[in-house]
Amino acid sequence: MAHRIFASTLILLAAFFLTVPANAQQPTKPFTQAQVQAMVRDGLGDETGAKALAQRGIDFAPTEDFIQSLKTAGASEAFIAALRRSMPPAFGAAGNVAPTLRSAPAVRTPPRQTGHPGVSYGKRGELRRSAGM
Repeated sequence: MAHRIFASTLILLAAFFLTVPANAQQPTKPFTQAQVQAMVRDGLGDETGAKALAQRGIDFAPTEDFIQSLKTAGASEAFIAALRRSMPPAFGAAGNVAPTLRSAPAVRTPPRQTGHPGVSYGKRGELRRSAGM
């Protein structure tokens, strides 16, 4: 009987300790725009909501119209400041477009080489005719 209780206790403890670290290590996702609106609507547009924004961040770039709608709905200045600080670095001032996509230089492709006899192309893609033509 004592052996059975010991085995049951050991199994329960093992199950507990194996599941706790798995739950503790799950990354939290950043808030979406709809979740931020819901926070303010539900009365968390204060210091409590600001702390949550600081911990999890946001996955969008808030526009001035969006921020104004949050202020109208009752968001505090601390919440708005936390919202602006929580913006991911991949989003610039132009909105939800990554800066690397906006500022990528245009790529110039050289003209297609046809392989005609007597025709060649220079380093910059300019057409050159051979001396025989």
